[in-house]
Amino acid sequence: MNKRTGAALAALMILATLGGCQLAVPDAGAAGPDMLCGVFATLEPLDFGMEKTVELPPGWNGNPDDIFTDSAGQRIYAQRISGGSGDAGDYVFEGLTGSRLFVAEMAQGNATYHATVADGAITDVHVAYSDADMKLTGTLLFDVHEPCKVYANPVYQTPEGDVYVVQGQGLFFDAPQPEGSCGSTTISASTTVTRDGVQFTQTTEVELKIEAVNTNREIVLKQMDSEDRVVARTSVVPDNIPASVQVLADTAYIILEEHGLDYQGKAAVKRTLLAADSHFFNVRFTDDNGIVRTTAVALETPARQTDTA
Repeated sequence: MNKRTGAALAALMILATLGGCQLAVPDAGAAGPDMLCGVFATLEPLDFGMEKTVELPPGWNGNPDDIFTDSAGQRIYAQRISGGSGDAGDYVFEGLTGSRLFVAEMAQGNATYHATVADGAITDVHVAYSDADMKLTGTLLFDVHEPCKVYANPVYQTPEGDVYVVQGQGLFFDAPQPEGSCGSTTISASTTVTRDGVQFTQTTEVELKIEAVNTNREIVLKQMDSEDRVVARTSVVPDNIPASVQVLADTAYIILEEHGLDYQGKAAVKRTLLAADSHFFNVRFTDDNGIVRTTAVALETPARQTDTA
């Protein structure tokens, strides 16, 4: 028997065909009353620290190197960060690099509510409730010029409020890919719950979509007056993203231009029309790992500036 590691055994790659390949993973290793609540997307398989000492079976006379542990069922718990006044806090997977997408039940004082946690690499987040069921969806964007390997690791929450992640499966995209190339993986789990003496089944479905987008080099915000003239022009580049942009009083509408490169290396411009009273606009730039991160930039209108004065 060759020496193997649990991480290698647990990592299962799935080649995703373009146009919406979908994978259903029932239960995904949940145990007991713990509830599936989301996904933690990573670019590498989770590291469960398999270097730990392994107890040899009774009467074992073979090579200790032939003993290995499997990461199936192993958990990595998130650290609960307490918030200040009016803030219930957060859950963070310390030491892990990835993007969170989950809905956690949080308690603040005597109140309990559900909070959606989504990092900047996850966009188009939607949560839908139906009776006792929940469906959570989000999209992870990657650069058309970069290969993308994403592991969708299921996230669970215990009845005590602890949040943990287990090993998931992966999607792989080669490069280059035309903008809009996509795939998805769906994780679902059903749990029997008893509440006020009534027993029922609660189902959670989490869909993580993966989509290729062009490489943005510059974002240009053009403020236009009622005569279709440019009254202000703001350029946003990856190393200089402002927290906010002021909207002039005579701005009638706004044009958002994304200047980038398509999968063939040709210049590409995407234009979006925004209302003058919009609260924010999104800028998207590629990180060093090929994942595209979305950052919201606030739009400060004259009316809102007066309200906050």
